[in-house]
Formats: sequence, C-alpha cells, structure tokens
Amino acid sequence: QRKALVNSKDPVKDIDVFSSCRYLLNIKINPLSFEWKMKRYNSKFYLNFARTCRVVLYGIGCFIFTFPVTYSTFFPSLFMKIEAIPNITKGWLVVYCIVIGGALAWGNLNAGRKLTLASRLIKSHKANQI
Repeated sequence: QRKALVNSKDPVKDIDVFSSCRYLLNIKINPLSFEWKMKRYNSKFYLNFARTCRVVLYGIGCFIFTFPVTYSTFFPSLFMKIEAIPNITKGWLVVYCIVIGGALAWGNLNAGRKLTLASRLIKSHKANQI
C-alpha cells in the first residue's frame, strides 16, 4: 500500500484521499494501482448515476434546510395553515427542518465528494502506469 501511494505524483494528496475514501478503494498489488471495492463502480453509467442521485438528494436536503425561510414564497396556501399552529410547534418544525435538511445535504455532499475523489485517484494512477 505504501509503495502505491508513495510512487504517485503527489503522494501527500493521494494519502489524504485514500484515507478518506478507504471504504471505497482497494490497492491492487500487481500492478500497483487502485481499484473499486464494489465492482459496480467500474461502470461509468453506474458511477454517474450514483453521483447524480447524491446531487439530487443534496438538493432536496438544501430545500428542506431552507424551507422555514422560503415556505411563504413557494407555498402561499401552506403559509395560512402554518400561521394557525402555536409558536412552540413552529419552533420545533424549524429545528426539525434545519437538522434533517442539513444532515441530508451534508451527508450526500460528502459521499458524492468521496466518490469523485476516489474516481480521480483511480484515473491518475492508471495514467501513471501507461
């Protein structure tokens, strides 16, 4: 593993990327290179589909996160219904939207970033072998 990481163009960056994406990557010994742990990521279609799903879920998380601020603009009929709810319940709804939306957005952004970094690491090591 050390040989594969140290023999790269930018070993410090590659070590950081590998340590953050360890659950996605294996190191192949002969020849020294990286490969996906889950073989389905070898398909460009599946990899792009997984990234697209992460982006869509990130967008949904951002929408939920900003919903307490934007609901009156996007859903005027809902605005009237929410006005009838007691203030303490509104406060808990705001907290719920921020926590759930933030967690959904952050988790999917982080997972999509790791997919992209792992893909770039595999590509850069394939280019170094040629």
